[in-house]
Amino acid sequence: MVRWRSGNLVAANQFGLRSRLMEKLRQGMKVEALAARLAKETGISVEQSRQLIELIGTDWNSLLREARLLNGGR
Repeated sequence: MVRWRSGNLVAANQFGLRSRLMEKLRQGMKVEALAARLAKETGISVEQSRQLIELIGTDWNSLLREARLLNGGR
């Protein structure tokens, strides 16, 4: 049985939930870091960066190209 206790998932390991939750958390942190870097380097907003990552994926060269197009060719 899975129960919440003080914000922690108890007995999650037996279902493999903990590892999946941790992987989603790590992936989310990677996307946020990538979005922040893309926004800083190209001048687009972080929200626009997140949307590009959602559409294109995490290929850095593709993201740079599209972000520069969004920002007027900078």
